[in-house]
Amino acid sequence: MPKKPRVAAVKRQRVDDQDVPLKHGKAEDGAPLCFHSPASLFESLIRPLGTEEFFRDYWEKKPLHLQRSEASTASCYQSLFQLSDLKGLCSQGLEYGRDVNICRCINGKKKVLNKDGRVNYGVLHKDFVRNKATIQFHQPQRFKDELWRIQEKLECFFGALVGSNVYITPQESQGLPPHYDDVEVFILQLEGQKRWRLYSPTVPLAREYSLESEDNIGKPTHDIVLQTGDLLYFPRGTIHQAETPVGMEHSTHLTLSTYQNLSWGDLLLDVFPGVLFDRSSTDVSLRQGIPRRLLLGSSEGVSGRLAAALRSLADQMETGMQELRSSHLSRDFILSRLPPHTHTQQQHTPLGKLPALEDTVCLRFKDHLLITVEPSPDRTDEATELVVFVLHSLKNQRESHMMGGSGDEEEEDDVSRGVRFPLSHLQALQQLQRAERLALADNNSKLMAASLSTLMSHGFKSSKQDFTFGPWTVTAAKNHIMKSKDIERLAEEMNMPSLPEMLFGDNVLRIQHADGYGIEFNAIDALKRVNNMEDAVKVACAQEWQESRVDSEHSTEVLRPYDWTYTTDYRGTLIGPTAQIQVSQTSERIDMEKLKAREQIVFFEEVLLFEDELHDHGVSMISVKIRVMPTSFFLLLRFFLRVDGVLIRINDTRLYHEAGKNYMLREFSTRESKIAELKNVPAAFYTDPNEIAQHLTLRLTECDKLELPVTPPPTAGSQDPQ
Repeated sequence: MPKKPRVAAVKRQRVDDQDVPLKHGKAEDGAPLCFHSPASLFESLIRPLGTEEFFRDYWEKKPLHLQRSEASTASCYQSLFQLSDLKGLCSQGLEYGRDVNICRCINGKKKVLNKDGRVNYGVLHKDFVRNKATIQFHQPQRFKDELWRIQEKLECFFGALVGSNVYITPQESQGLPPHYDDVEVFILQLEGQKRWRLYSPTVPLAREYSLESEDNIGKPTHDIVLQTGDLLYFPRGTIHQAETPVGMEHSTHLTLSTYQNLSWGDLLLDVFPGVLFDRSSTDVSLRQGIPRRLLLGSSEGVSGRLAAALRSLADQMETGMQELRSSHLSRDFILSRLPPHTHTQQQHTPLGKLPALEDTVCLRFKDHLLITVEPSPDRTDEATELVVFVLHSLKNQRESHMMGGSGDEEEEDDVSRGVRFPLSHLQALQQLQRAERLALADNNSKLMAASLSTLMSHGFKSSKQDFTFGPWTVTAAKNHIMKSKDIERLAEEMNMPSLPEMLFGDNVLRIQHADGYGIEFNAIDALKRVNNMEDAVKVACAQEWQESRVDSEHSTEVLRPYDWTYTTDYRGTLIGPTAQIQVSQTSERIDMEKLKAREQIVFFEEVLLFEDELHDHGVSMISVKIRVMPTSFFLLLRFFLRVDGVLIRINDTRLYHEAGKNYMLREFSTRESKIAELKNVPAAFYTDPNEIAQHLTLRLTECDKLELPVTPPPTAGSQDPQ
């Protein structure tokens, strides 16, 4: 390979004046990435460029270099993946080839340095330092929540799979030889600097990956050094190579890729069999037999006959008389994409009890749902029947995203069939998909209710678990959200214009003694404590939020000050028919160091009580989880509030009890910080309560001792009640 010119590590301008525009932009409100919608996320990635300008001038046409100078973007990008993350990830059973590749470009050729089996961090680091090898980490969204969040939103935006790889390359080293890809590429520079050289495509918008000899690619059309926070886009087919320049300890970049095999040609290959099948049912000329001996090589007159048939098909399609149905592309996308980014798996399940005719209903995760009409897979002696399938990605496994087959053929086959309906349900299902909210009484009620019942039964299973710990019984119950009429009744009782979008009124986690007393945690009692905090968050979006709920009969009848964030200082509900737990303040604290000791967890459960997305301006949620060990149990009730651009608040209630003691310890704490006070905290932490909690300011701590009733011993001759 020819000797590469050295590039100074501080270089900021382009080498030449080619047509890669250098754009500058500043994030708004200190938030580099905006997750309000798929479109807003993409626009925040390519700012200051607009989406329309990007697709008009750059998409599939030419490269784009976006330079970011603000520290917030650099910090945000660094938090997505760093070299220092590898040590912890290696403890999760990574394997060479599947999860990690070790490679280096030597004399224009790729040399793979993979070992066999699992990745050992010490060996990996040795290859990185001594052999100057590049670490290629496959599909990190399987492990990194923020990348899951980004890629899931981008898959909604593009309507296509979005994969990713992380490349970590040491100083003066190059991982891959010149090559081109069959995907659209977005490069995010996460750490350090990297020099990129781009060359004119030999195969524009290539359909396949291919290496290219440096002797055949000519001079680079673009020579760019990316710094942390920069973004580089180039179309598929663009020949490229990249190296870490002198003066940089290492470079880390993230490659986001999309639009593999999604050309017009691919679409034509996908829809044409269905078009031909449908047309053949009405056009007798397409059902006539082919000439004798055609299969033996006699093809005279065939081209003209086929051309005429294609012209007829084209005319039908152009006039809209021929319906186009994707056969495989749509199905493959829905069944292979990431599931929705949520905090708990329970949020993927259908919400609400089976609908009644007086209910108003809505569909969640619409971007993850596909309604398709296909021939019935059932084999019968009758003519082929068309049926409706509702496919969704809620059961997709994040851990297998972009990694090939799951290996579980039975589960994969079950999911791939989706939810099947008779063709008569198509209109009702399409109404559900189009409408924000739909009153069953105003539509085709019976079909709509039947469709919803089938959809909900397909995905949700209620559960109830009991576990015995000495004289205690721990009960964790999970159910659907409350029925519409019950929600309306509860809102009226509480004088609240609206309740959280996802209210699990029948969910409960209960700890009850054999004598009847105990403590439980439920959503309704948690909501009764809303607005008991001293302040309520008031931001610009509060008015917009209320206007979006004008259809509620209570939306204009606020009988007392209303906290639209549902902030609650709920600490549990004491239960017991006669004997009651006595609560008093105490200076005794829960021994958190003792809880860190390794002790077998014999029971664990987490229950979501409610959640609301604050009209896409953040999240308000409360959940409770418990773990039981042989000598104690520990419970955490956590209320988490994030108002985008305003604040983050966490109210925690911890409950601890040791076997043999006649009391429990309960600690309540409030942590809160304005977003402006968190400017040095990676933005990726904002969505993770466990990560952000340690960065929030402690505002309040209160500790209680919950003394258990003393049960007198039975007297002689006493009998149990009959």
